[in-house]
Amino acid sequence: CVFSFGIVFFSLFEKLLQATGRSLYSTIGQIAGAVINIILDPIMIYGIGPVPEMGVEGAAYATVIGQVASAVLLFAFHAKLNKEFAHGVSCMKPDTVIVKEIYAIGLPAIIAQALMSVMVYVMNLILKFNPAAQTAYGLFYKVQQFVLFLAFGLRDAITPIIAFAYGMHSKKRIREGIRYGLIDTAVLMVIGIAITELFPGAFATLFNAGQSRFYFIGAMRVISISFLFAGINVAYHGITCDLSAQTACHYSAIGRNLFRDRQKRTCRCIAYLVGISDHGTDSMSGRVCIFKADQKDEG
Repeated sequence: CVFSFGIVFFSLFEKLLQATGRSLYSTIGQIAGAVINIILDPIMIYGIGPVPEMGVEGAAYATVIGQVASAVLLFAFHAKLNKEFAHGVSCMKPDTVIVKEIYAIGLPAIIAQALMSVMVYVMNLILKFNPAAQTAYGLFYKVQQFVLFLAFGLRDAITPIIAFAYGMHSKKRIREGIRYGLIDTAVLMVIGIAITELFPGAFATLFNAGQSRFYFIGAMRVISISFLFAGINVAYHGITCDLSAQTACHYSAIGRNLFRDRQKRTCRCIAYLVGISDHGTDSMSGRVCIFKADQKDEG
């Protein structure tokens, strides 16, 4: 946590690049950090070469180094490519009005992120009587995130497209961006459903589910159907934020998290299924803000 500034600045420069339509470079930075993390993990965990064996602490160091590397790379891309932004210390002077607007949009997102942690904590309390169910919950969450990351990626891709069209007052481009974004998301989610429905045993073997195999396979075959709706949910969340309704979309996400938490609390009798049914998860992230004040100058 002490060195978490890497992920903070990575998220900042990632959104700045996406806002100017340079999502490719934010992806490059993310991949670079992930590759560095993957390379350093075995080296620092098991102590390969001159590096001492550090175990879990080594994994933490590898993660932090990867995040800082991504942040530095994205900062370089931002400074070199984002000519639309003014750079320099003079631009860092706080503006009370802008700070209020940022927190008006960001506070709901902060609460939503906190609710995700609360939800995971509550699920662990519900399933503490069954270690196999707890393990299955963790394994299914990984598979679910792998599928939903496809939707997250498309959401981040359509963000600058729709936001740019909104700034241009181009209804045609907005409609096309929404239509093709939803179609592409739906196609990827259907593919994800097909893979998880046809090969749940392969995933159980891949993650070495062990005693949790029965819970894992049963839940995957039931819950994976929801990937389609969850993916569309993620896409619409991004679309709503792009169309200058950021606060509304964040509050709706908070409502979804609260509903899922309440729903799971009432289903303790079927914890073997509910414990691995976190199918509606979506991550909250910064959005592109289009301010109307200067739009009259565009036309």
